[in-house]
Amino acid sequence: MKWAPTAVIIVLLGAVAVLGSMAVNQKPATGLAVCPVGLNASDTCVFACGVNPELKIPLEAVGNAQSCAVSGKVKVIAFHSPTCQYCEQQTPVLTQLKQKYGDTLDLSYACTTIHTGDDVLCQNDTSGKYLPYAQSQALLTQYQTAIGGTPTLVINCEYARVGSYAIQDPTTEYSDLDKLFSLMLGAQ
Repeated sequence: MKWAPTAVIIVLLGAVAVLGSMAVNQKPATGLAVCPVGLNASDTCVFACGVNPELKIPLEAVGNAQSCAVSGKVKVIAFHSPTCQYCEQQTPVLTQLKQKYGDTLDLSYACTTIHTGDDVLCQNDTSGKYLPYAQSQALLTQYQTAIGGTPTLVINCEYARVGSYAIQDPTTEYSDLDKLFSLMLGAQ
């Protein structure tokens, strides 16, 4: 039996659609999606790797970074540029979350030098907001593959959250991060 090229394409597209829907719909009993390839089910990625539909901005695994998680705490390094409007809008949201979570949220700011003139502003920072310049630069080097722009949050040295809703809707930004921190603390 000889198949017409159009029929072969239709059969292949149908097979791809069926297989794709099966892969998307594979979820454990908890209702959370399966971890991405390369991460195992015992990893905290079951809620953090962009697989939890409640989170507006997904997290990505940082790579082979060692976790710096401490039981009962969430460590966040906020990579902010002093010339980034999105960063400036995210700062009050992070401040509110720090007030809510207190000592369970270990929050620090690394001054990034990704825009023209940032290097001078970071070196001459008198605000006290940022980690010392040398420490910020070391963190930038350590997480350079995870930082896709500013703002970027590196969480527990394992996950990166690139972007922010704060400039458009600070309430959504707060809610998204609040859910994430709550999930992370509940999983420990």
